[in-house]
Amino acid sequence: MTDFSTFNRHNLDTLRKEITATLDLLELDGVSFDLGTLRFSPTEVKVTLTITNAGRADKEASDLRAVVNAYGLKGTEGTGGELLVGYNARAPRFPFLVHKTDGKTYKYTEKLARQTFGEV
Repeated sequence: MTDFSTFNRHNLDTLRKEITATLDLLELDGVSFDLGTLRFSPTEVKVTLTITNAGRADKEASDLRAVVNAYGLKGTEGTGGELLVGYNARAPRFPFLVHKTDGKTYKYTEKLARQTFGEV
Protein backbone atom coordinates (compact mmCIF):
# COMPACT_ATOMS: atom_id res chain seq x y z
CA MET A 1 0.00 0.00 0.00
CA THR A 2 1.31 3.44 -0.90
CA ASP A 3 1.92 5.94 1.87
CA PHE A 4 -0.09 9.13 1.29
CA SER A 5 1.06 10.99 4.42
CA THR A 6 2.70 13.55 2.10
CA PHE A 7 2.10 13.95 -1.64
CA ASN A 8 4.94 13.73 -4.14
CA ARG A 9 5.40 12.79 -7.81
CA HIS A 10 5.87 9.11 -7.03
CA ASN A 11 2.70 8.52 -5.04
CA LEU A 12 0.70 10.83 -7.34
CA ASP A 13 1.11 8.28 -10.15
CA THR A 14 -0.46 5.66 -7.91
CA LEU A 15 -3.21 8.06 -6.89
CA ARG A 16 -4.00 8.85 -10.56
CA LYS A 17 -4.28 5.14 -11.37
CA GLU A 18 -6.59 4.57 -8.39
CA ILE A 19 -8.85 7.50 -9.31
CA THR A 20 -9.00 6.38 -12.96
CA ALA A 21 -9.86 2.81 -11.92
CA THR A 22 -12.62 4.08 -9.63
CA LEU A 23 -14.08 6.29 -12.38
CA ASP A 24 -14.01 3.33 -14.79
CA LEU A 25 -16.18 1.37 -12.33
CA LEU A 26 -18.93 3.97 -12.58
CA GLU A 27 -21.43 2.78 -15.16
CA LEU A 28 -23.37 5.84 -16.19
CA ASP A 29 -24.96 5.65 -19.63
CA GLY A 30 -23.85 8.39 -21.98
CA VAL A 31 -21.31 9.92 -19.58
CA SER A 32 -17.54 9.80 -19.90
CA PHE A 33 -14.91 10.98 -17.43
CA ASP A 34 -11.57 12.53 -18.34
CA LEU A 35 -9.10 12.97 -15.49
CA GLY A 36 -6.98 16.02 -16.22
CA THR A 37 -4.08 17.54 -14.36
CA LEU A 38 -3.20 16.86 -10.75
CA ARG A 39 -1.59 19.80 -8.95
CA PHE A 40 -0.16 19.11 -5.56
CA SER A 41 1.58 20.39 -2.51
CA PRO A 42 2.81 18.14 0.29
CA THR A 43 -0.58 18.43 2.03
CA GLU A 44 -3.21 18.59 -0.75
CA VAL A 45 -3.97 17.57 -4.35
CA LYS A 46 -6.19 19.51 -6.76
CA VAL A 47 -7.69 17.47 -9.59
CA THR A 48 -9.21 18.59 -12.88
CA LEU A 49 -12.06 16.32 -13.96
CA THR A 50 -14.01 16.79 -17.19
CA ILE A 51 -17.34 15.02 -17.52
CA THR A 52 -18.96 14.90 -20.95
CA ASN A 53 -22.17 13.41 -22.22
CA ALA A 54 -22.72 11.49 -25.44
CA GLY A 55 -24.82 14.30 -26.90
CA ARG A 56 -21.73 16.48 -27.25
CA ALA A 57 -20.31 14.39 -30.10
CA ASP A 58 -23.67 14.48 -31.89
CA LYS A 59 -23.81 18.27 -31.55
CA GLU A 60 -20.26 18.69 -32.85
CA ALA A 61 -21.06 16.50 -35.87
CA SER A 62 -24.23 18.44 -36.67
CA ASP A 63 -22.38 21.76 -36.22
CA LEU A 64 -19.70 20.58 -38.64
CA ARG A 65 -22.35 19.60 -41.21
CA ALA A 66 -23.89 23.06 -40.84
CA VAL A 67 -20.49 24.70 -41.43
CA VAL A 68 -19.88 22.57 -44.53
CA ASN A 69 -23.25 23.64 -45.91
CA ALA A 70 -22.77 27.31 -44.93
CA TYR A 71 -19.39 27.57 -46.69
CA GLY A 72 -20.56 25.58 -49.72
CA LEU A 73 -18.02 22.79 -49.35
CA LYS A 74 -18.60 19.45 -51.11
CA GLY A 75 -17.95 17.38 -47.98
CA THR A 76 -15.54 16.62 -45.18
CA GLU A 77 -13.11 14.48 -47.21
CA GLY A 78 -10.40 16.32 -49.13
CA THR A 79 -8.66 15.58 -52.40
CA GLY A 80 -5.44 14.32 -50.77
CA GLY A 81 -6.93 12.22 -47.98
CA GLU A 82 -7.53 15.15 -45.64
CA LEU A 83 -10.46 15.04 -43.25
CA LEU A 84 -12.32 18.11 -41.97
CA VAL A 85 -12.71 17.44 -38.24
CA GLY A 86 -13.70 20.76 -36.71
CA TYR A 87 -14.51 24.42 -36.97
CA ASN A 88 -13.48 27.09 -34.47
CA ALA A 89 -15.72 30.14 -34.77
CA ARG A 90 -13.43 32.13 -32.45
CA ALA A 91 -10.51 31.83 -34.88
CA PRO A 92 -11.44 34.08 -37.81
CA ARG A 93 -8.14 33.63 -39.69
CA PHE A 94 -7.80 29.83 -39.38
CA PRO A 95 -11.23 28.47 -38.41
CA PHE A 96 -11.07 25.02 -40.04
CA LEU A 97 -9.38 22.06 -38.30
CA VAL A 98 -8.13 19.47 -40.77
CA HIS A 99 -6.68 16.05 -39.96
CA LYS A 100 -4.08 14.95 -42.51
CA THR A 101 -2.78 11.50 -43.37
CA ASP A 102 0.40 12.09 -41.35
CA GLY A 103 -1.74 11.97 -38.19
CA LYS A 104 -1.47 15.67 -37.37
CA THR A 105 -4.23 18.28 -37.19
CA TYR A 106 -3.73 21.55 -39.06
CA LYS A 107 -5.55 24.89 -39.11
CA TYR A 108 -6.86 26.02 -42.51
CA THR A 109 -8.08 29.36 -43.80
CA GLU A 110 -11.42 29.58 -45.57
CA LYS A 111 -9.67 29.86 -48.94
CA LEU A 112 -7.51 26.78 -48.34
CA ALA A 113 -10.53 24.81 -47.10
CA ARG A 114 -12.42 25.65 -50.29
CA GLN A 115 -9.43 24.52 -52.39
CA THR A 116 -9.01 21.28 -50.43
CA PHE A 117 -12.64 20.23 -50.00
CA GLY A 118 -14.09 21.76 -53.16
CA GLU A 119 -17.02 24.06 -53.67
CA VAL A 120 -20.55 23.02 -54.48
